[in-house]
Amino acid sequence: MTAAKVMTGARAKVSVNGKPVGIFNNISYGQTFTADPIFILGAYGPVETVYTAQDAINITASGWRVIDHGPHADVSMPTLSELLRHEYIEITVFDRLDTDPAGKPIAKFHRCRPVSYNTTLANRQPSEVQVTFIGLRMDDESAVNDELPTAASLP
Repeated sequence: MTAAKVMTGARAKVSVNGKPVGIFNNISYGQTFTADPIFILGAYGPVETVYTAQDAINITASGWRVIDHGPHADVSMPTLSELLRHEYIEITVFDRLDTDPAGKPIAKFHRCRPVSYNTTLANRQPSEVQVTFIGLRMDDESAVNDELPTAASLP
């Protein structure tokens, strides 16, 4: 019997700093590159487009607001007093169908910071929470997404 090739939410597990987070029912993420048109004298239109940047990765996870497992506990949302020393976090989405007990990383977000969260309370409905992160880099199962060794870095 051959397993399905299409990834589904039931196959996905999410961890923050290596710790499984079981409150999410949805995670979405996206990567944007900046490409600018190049104009030269003697031509009306652009003659080329060049990549000039990769923006931060946007990650949004939503799920159920479980008592004692709120944003500060499970997703490392800093408190006001922790902002000065808050460390980056790593978020990983695993395919639990993989034969490795830990699962195959489908997406790995490096050097992330939680930047906001919202909670909804409504009559006759489970309480929900949505957390937004930004990350510096994202790998997937097919490629490591890193700068060339010749890229500049902070000292």
